[in-house]
Amino acid sequence: MNRSIVLTIIAKDAPGIVNAVSKVLFDHGGGWTQSSMSSLAGQFAGILLASVPAASAQACVEALNGLESNGIKVIAHVGDSLPEPPD
Repeated sequence: MNRSIVLTIIAKDAPGIVNAVSKVLFDHGGGWTQSSMSSLAGQFAGILLASVPAASAQACVEALNGLESNGIKVIAHVGDSLPEPPD
């Protein structure tokens, strides 16, 4: 069973942010479902919905929080259900 994770991401706008987040999701068996990203005043700002196996959700969140050492601040909220498919 999969769990949804809603992520808010803030970092100094630079190449590699999307790749770093995607790699963490991939490494935990998850995937990127929906997203909205912008560059605002030199900052990358993004919100996204991911889906990960329930068994690896907590480890995934911990790894995403570890991105802060690279200057990428992630706030993650694990949901109780599968993500809804986009329209």
